[in-house]
Amino acid sequence: RALADGGVDLLVIETIFAVEEAVWAVEGVQSVTDLPLVVSFSFDMGTRTMMGLSPTDAVTAVVPLGIAAVGTNCGRSLTDADLVVTEILAAAGDTPVWVKPNAGVPKIVGADVVYEAGPEVLAEHVARYVDQGVRVVGGCCGSTPAHVAAIAKALDR
Repeated sequence: RALADGGVDLLVIETIFAVEEAVWAVEGVQSVTDLPLVVSFSFDMGTRTMMGLSPTDAVTAVVPLGIAAVGTNCGRSLTDADLVVTEILAAAGDTPVWVKPNAGVPKIVGADVVYEAGPEVLAEHVARYVDQGVRVVGGCCGSTPAHVAAIAKALDR
């Protein structure tokens, strides 16, 4: 309610792992505002969430709730994200799809966390998602301003 009262234009519920979690969050938001709402799941176990939820089951659970967009953020590898995106697009129907993948799999190198996908690699994947029909794209963990600039360049924006 505070965000709605503060003037935001859109609300995002992200990094969701279970249907119940998503439904309760959507119901909570919709009980206080009619702002557009995005629901984004994290498929951190490859093509499943940590609770075993498939992309199809995730999408079919929340799309009937009247959300503005559905998708995925975070997750694991870009190869896994490619599969998840294809499945989400197949299940989403007319609901816009939102995708913000990690910049690959993180690795500990000394005292640093390093993500395997550089800006151009992430941008290549994201551009393919747009070609497949994804409407909103970005980057999640490991994404830097250079990643965002590469995505914009790959999309001619």
